[in-house]
Amino acid sequence: MSPAAEPRATQGALQRHPKPEPEPRPEVPSDGGFSLVEIMVSVGILVVVLVATLPVILSGIRGNATSRELTQAKSLALGQLEQMRNLPFHVAPDAGDYIDVLDRYYTDLTTPVTAPACTDADGDAVAPTSASDGFVAAGATRCSWEPAGAFYRRVITDAEDGDLDGWTVVVATQLLSDGTPPTVVVPASGWTTQVVGRDARPASQIGVGVTVLRTGATLAPVSSWTQISRTRQAATRLRASVDVTTLAVGTSTPTVTGEVPVNVDAGRLQLATGLSYASTASGTASSVAADVGTSLTGRGATADVVAPPATTVAAQGAGESSLGASGCQLACWGGTQTTSLAARVADALPGLGSALSPVGATLASPSSSGTALGVGAGTGSLLLYRDGLALTGRLVKMTSATVPSATGSDCSVSTSGGTVRLAATGWATSTATDDTTDPSAVEACGTARAGTVQVLPTTFAPEGILQVDLTGAAARCRVAGTGHAASTTAAWSATVRRWTPTGYVAVTPTTPTTTQASTTDALESIDLSTVPVGTYGYLDDWIASWSALTVGETTRTASGGAAEVTIPGVITLRTQPLRKQVDSDGAVVTDEAGQPVAEPSSTLSVTLGAVSCTAQDDR
Repeated sequence: MSPAAEPRATQGALQRHPKPEPEPRPEVPSDGGFSLVEIMVSVGILVVVLVATLPVILSGIRGNATSRELTQAKSLALGQLEQMRNLPFHVAPDAGDYIDVLDRYYTDLTTPVTAPACTDADGDAVAPTSASDGFVAAGATRCSWEPAGAFYRRVITDAEDGDLDGWTVVVATQLLSDGTPPTVVVPASGWTTQVVGRDARPASQIGVGVTVLRTGATLAPVSSWTQISRTRQAATRLRASVDVTTLAVGTSTPTVTGEVPVNVDAGRLQLATGLSYASTASGTASSVAADVGTSLTGRGATADVVAPPATTVAAQGAGESSLGASGCQLACWGGTQTTSLAARVADALPGLGSALSPVGATLASPSSSGTALGVGAGTGSLLLYRDGLALTGRLVKMTSATVPSATGSDCSVSTSGGTVRLAATGWATSTATDDTTDPSAVEACGTARAGTVQVLPTTFAPEGILQVDLTGAAARCRVAGTGHAASTTAAWSATVRRWTPTGYVAVTPTTPTTTQASTTDALESIDLSTVPVGTYGYLDDWIASWSALTVGETTRTASGGAAEVTIPGVITLRTQPLRKQVDSDGAVVTDEAGQPVAEPSSTLSVTLGAVSCTAQDDR
């Protein structure tokens, strides 16, 4: 075979055996997902990112929690400071159940039972307990968040205040001087806010630090500081006041629920004028005011006035009346009157009444039964007087005895004028600094007088075991002139008589009358157990104590543009318990010997001639 034929043969062979066609590939679905390698790579990337960002996330969470607690702590601190600002700076202990800021946060000088731990072994703050309450002296142990110098620590926990819920509030209070800068003031030994006479505030402002801690938390203590000052009252440029109670009677009446007080005031006058940023005047004239507890009241003629604006109340008059529907078993009185009561406030010269036209209240006339005033302890099966006292029902009585009603321009009890059974009069005035007659004068005057007051009428002494005549009691306070010269006068006169089978005699024949010259008590030295009451017993069977006013028992001050007079009462007496004690069933209570027990609250108290006045001029 020739070489030229080989290619054809090969070509023919190839033609006889053609090249096979390639098989088509199967189509791959488009949603087949990631391969395992891709997934592993993605997870690796995610882990790297998380590891890189986790500290940032955790830090943010922790920061939010800390910020929230910090906000809560600040809110608690500010709330505590606001509570303290809203409390009064000083309320006297005898003013009632009222709390001032130092009562709670600087009570006294008692030191803490235990010193605070402040921090634990790790250096974290530890909240103190209430055992750390108390006065912390200047060199005593304290925490880093507490001030230097003496202070009072007050710890408030959620056991005391449930709203704290895991928080503890520590209050540090310091007394501060008025200097600039202020310094810490330490009270004198024995100082306390809880006892009258020992509670005088040694400073007029306090520095307060409030620290808030979270129990078991690592949050640093949050503290807030401030100063709280005593509110300064408007400066008083002038003032005048009068307070008169001619007769005050007190006892009690039995009820099914217990003893109820009975109080009767006759001849009551209260006047007050003042000038600061405003000119003010207020007054009350009351002829008779009777009260049984808080449920039953009775009034004679009464006038009330308050200015500004300038106001005048016309003269008042009232007929006979009684307390409740019990007739004269509790209290009754005859005709009563009050004068016209005008309050002046114009030209910065407040005033009520004047020396030429005093204001006042009077018990003018007796009732149709002849009683000008009667006071008793009530009636009923529970009212059982002690055996042997021979009491008739009324414990105090006034009838026909009269006194003059006029008051002199010098504030003396005059012997002229119409007659009344009992009266209280006075005035409170002021004049301009350029007054041509009496420049820069501030004056207050109060007077009281009463006819015969019969104490403990009995079957054998129907006009009283004792009789008291209040001839008069007067107090005058005056500040006058450009130099504000202050002066006072005080005068009183009263007589006490006792019953005898032959008539009434002075208790002390050598000094039957107590006056402003009396330096010794005309009644105190008398042994009541030696004074016979006829054949019925001795005076101490009825009377427990009595006293007559002396000069030393009055208050009279006049200096520095201010004057003050206080006459606490010309004659004061208290009886023995007058009634038997009964139980809730009305049965008489007896002692071990079977003798009736006296009801302690059934005593009778009588005070005549309580008068006071003040006058001040700082213009």
